[in-house]
Amino acid sequence: MPVSRTVSFVSWSPWLRLFDRPVVLREADGERLIRLWNRLNRGPNAEQVQLTFSRLSMMAEHLNNEDKLIYYWIGLESLFTPDSRQELALRASLRIAAFLGQTPDERREIYGHMRHSYNWRSAIMHGDNRRKAQIARLEKKGTLSEITTKTRTYLIKAVLQIIESDRLFRPDRLELDLLGSG
Repeated sequence: MPVSRTVSFVSWSPWLRLFDRPVVLREADGERLIRLWNRLNRGPNAEQVQLTFSRLSMMAEHLNNEDKLIYYWIGLESLFTPDSRQELALRASLRIAAFLGQTPDERREIYGHMRHSYNWRSAIMHGDNRRKAQIARLEKKGTLSEITTKTRTYLIKAVLQIIESDRLFRPDRLELDLLGSG
């Protein structure tokens, strides 16, 4: 039977203060958390995840979904498109899908979610007098709350995969890897 331990994160970083009550971890989860914590500063990708991790940490201070989504995208862009200033929605969504998706169907699903999330991000950041109509169109495909949750899930999954990897993360190679040319 797995061993569980109660761990309190109250005195840790702001990001970990998101947990306002004791957290129960299975022993394997606790071991993974310790490995991740140790690799955060020493792994081959430590420098690449610093901005993203700081944005996740800042989320403890922000409660509305608009702020959360903007910060999540700052983190995602710092990870997946540090080399690009053009076609960010396409490039970021494609790279995230290529990195996280295990099958073509899963990559298509992630790509669709990320494009929708980026459209929400753009509506928030660049909203104008057409904003109500734009938001109504976005709501039909998924609410801000739903897409914020999915975006957070993908961001955390990506950060964990990058931290746990022994290989240097190369976002500029993801498209070629997806095409089988990498």
